[in-house]
Amino acid sequence: MTDIEIELEKEKEKRRKLKNKAIVFAISSSCLMGALGITLGATLIKEKIPSELNEFLQIYEEMQGLFYQEVDNRTIIDGLYYGLTDAFNDDYTFYTSTYQGESQNLSIAGFGLGFSRVVYYGNCLLKHVFKDSPAYKSGLQDGDIIEAVAQGKIENGDLVFEEKQVLKNIDSASWSSLFQGEKDSFIKCYVTRGEQKLEIKVQRGDYTQDSVYLKEVSKVDGYVEAYVAMPTFLGIDMGEYLSSILSNVENEYGEIDHLIIDLRQNGGGYVSNCIDALGVFLPKGSLALSYVRQGGKIENKYTTRDKQYYIKDNNIDLLIDDNTASAAESFVMGLVDSPCMEGVEVYGKTSYGKGIAQDFIDVEDGTGTIRVTFAKVTSPKNNCIHRIGITPDVECGYVSQYEDIYRKYITGGEEGNYKDNYDLVVQKINACLGATYSDFNSAVQGYQKAKKLEETSIFDEDTADALQDDLYDIFVKGTNEDYLIDYSLLSSYIPGAKDNDSFTPLQRKMVKKQISKVLDEECATFDIAVNKFQEKYDLSKKSGIFDNETSYYLSGKIYDILLDNEQKVVEETK
Repeated sequence: MTDIEIELEKEKEKRRKLKNKAIVFAISSSCLMGALGITLGATLIKEKIPSELNEFLQIYEEMQGLFYQEVDNRTIIDGLYYGLTDAFNDDYTFYTSTYQGESQNLSIAGFGLGFSRVVYYGNCLLKHVFKDSPAYKSGLQDGDIIEAVAQGKIENGDLVFEEKQVLKNIDSASWSSLFQGEKDSFIKCYVTRGEQKLEIKVQRGDYTQDSVYLKEVSKVDGYVEAYVAMPTFLGIDMGEYLSSILSNVENEYGEIDHLIIDLRQNGGGYVSNCIDALGVFLPKGSLALSYVRQGGKIENKYTTRDKQYYIKDNNIDLLIDDNTASAAESFVMGLVDSPCMEGVEVYGKTSYGKGIAQDFIDVEDGTGTIRVTFAKVTSPKNNCIHRIGITPDVECGYVSQYEDIYRKYITGGEEGNYKDNYDLVVQKINACLGATYSDFNSAVQGYQKAKKLEETSIFDEDTADALQDDLYDIFVKGTNEDYLIDYSLLSSYIPGAKDNDSFTPLQRKMVKKQISKVLDEECATFDIAVNKFQEKYDLSKKSGIFDNETSYYLSGKIYDILLDNEQKVVEETK
């Protein structure tokens, strides 16, 4: 699974420390400070230190004296923070240590060429070239295919290029080292663009990933349609960028009749960006979302932008998938649940289901950061999608055959809520328990017994919520192999190897399933699948070994299917 990004307050405030808040873990004991040389935690509250902490100090000193080797104090402190955050039993509350080389991965700035890419028939397909990046300035474009590269160097004051390196002959895991290099150094890319063959020199440098960009715009018989991608809510000034894009479209083409916003694969980011982007459409002062903090305290967040763009009849379509999460989901719900945005529709697959927000606690000496969940997030209509996700108005694109079992939420309570889903509830319970129930009442009672709920045989709200939680954990953790493979079928790439013994059972299953998808026939085994694929596409070796050539060709076929499915989602909106 992709690691889902957190939601935070404004960029400039994101590093503020949670002093005098709910989580304080400070020790002023001179023995610990003397031993470790740092303060553990944020700040000392004006209350008596719990006796358990004094006990901890004693045990710590005793262990230091007993352990047969010296242990680095920073490592011990990191262990304390890891344990502290684990104790909160929340997947999104955790600690990262800069001392251990860890990062919160919240930056969209980078160094190198500046594009997103995929392996495509053994070549490098550029999915998107970031605006103003070195690649962008050199003339590389979305959809370009890099087939080879040559490294530049200075000899006698002149720029010369080394021997061309063909990407198909290189393990794709090593491509990053080819594209990266020293600041201001050069690389030559041998590019196919349609029927053209190009050689493009790029000087490496800094870049920032695009948080929002215009993918396509058209005007047919006066009807203006704009297609905007929003791949992340990280970065800054997202509302300003979105507003600028819409303004440019209106200035060149006229009033927008239909707006498509693509949030697929958007794992979230900063809440401030979400609110700012909502403010592009919602009147100033509109409720964007609410935090529900400890004790049920509600903190409402409102839009603040002065200028809005009104799309005719609110003809806005939002594209989501199972990796649309966090701030991206809040953006969707902020539009869908706004009383002034009736007409907005959602297309795609059920979203990830992360409806909580996090903030940071910085360790005082700068050697680590705690990410802590501080609130649930609700929509303007008080809906919370946490561990449920957003169900699209129109389900389309590639949908796993297990999607309804693991992702569709069936409301419990009155029988009218679930009477049309008896069979699905039984399938859900069987998937959760590994059971083989066929009768609805028996399945519900069996689940209630297994989960130590009141055994009523009635699919009440408690039973429905518990079942949803269990199935969500299977979805997030990927503990059901069949669903994991089917769910990630079009997004997984298995590198080739010199022999088939190198592949794990899960990798073999994935390759077999992908080849079956491409050939449109069920292959009984991994070996049969590889042989059929090599024969079908007349690959050079036909050895039955899933080598690099076979892997590269399969990656291209799978990506073609993925693109076709993604385009079908867009076409559904038209």
